[in-house]
Amino acid sequence: HPFRIVPTDGRPHTGKDLLMWLGDPRGRWEGNTLVIETVNQNGKNYLAQRGRFYTEEARLIERMTMIDANTIHWAATIDDSNVYTRPFTIAFAFRRNTVPNTEVWEEACFEDNTEQMQLVRNNGFKV
Repeated sequence: HPFRIVPTDGRPHTGKDLLMWLGDPRGRWEGNTLVIETVNQNGKNYLAQRGRFYTEEARLIERMTMIDANTIHWAATIDDSNVYTRPFTIAFAFRRNTVPNTEVWEEACFEDNTEQMQLVRNNGFKV
């Protein structure tokens, strides 16, 4: 359930002495694309269940573009020379569910909830 507040008013990033779980994002518009640059992360987050990670020095550039009424194209370029030999980009589409009366259920996440860890183990991963 992570969410971020992304200032788009041109303010500078906070200093490097304040590292945050989801970093310090700043947004700007390039035409119809929202571009978000994120720095000052605490290096404890990960990109995938396979354990891909980045450090406090990582710089993420996300691009979100509405390509039609029901689709947002999302791409993120990760640049962290402490871990990766060169920047790389991951991308996918967010598609609106257009089925009438569809329900979206919340995924519970709370202290001592072991169900999520069991799902990871069931997929063959070690925690």
